[in-house]
Amino acid sequence: MTRAEYLKSLPDEEFLRFEENRHYGYKSPTGEILIPAQYSYAPENASERMKVWVDGKCGYINKAGEEVMPIIYDDLFGYCNEARPELVMYMAEKDGKYGLFDKDFNVLIPMIYDNMGLPHPVNPTPAQMGDKWGYINYRNEPLIDFKFDDADSFTEDVAFVKIDGK
Repeated sequence: MTRAEYLKSLPDEEFLRFEENRHYGYKSPTGEILIPAQYSYAPENASERMKVWVDGKCGYINKAGEEVMPIIYDDLFGYCNEARPELVMYMAEKDGKYGLFDKDFNVLIPMIYDNMGLPHPVNPTPAQMGDKWGYINYRNEPLIDFKFDDADSFTEDVAFVKIDGK
């Protein structure tokens, strides 16, 4: 078994976050360094995927300390929706652009939107390109043209939009 396989097989509670020189890593209960202190932020509790920060950029690592999503994003967050709990997605922001990744960090929506609402597995998602808003689905298929000055998420099949100040 490789060291990476060994670390991935350890229970989450075997990873104790520690701080060294204002950086975080993980040690075992016996003090063995499992992941060196190299992150400006790391979650207190370890898990299969951990969002970490380095020099103002974030990404995800696994329990072997391997980057499973590069540490290059301005912000990232993973979520699932009650309508489709099996559909885990990660919304990302990088250099003022937004995109979406699936549970395996494959691109669902490329980093091309200037702003984006929280993608929904059923309802259309508001997205902005330039100064206009439109609606896409979580597979980046256009649903409603980019013609609005502002657009909000759908709630019960209705969404707020704005055109020419109205």
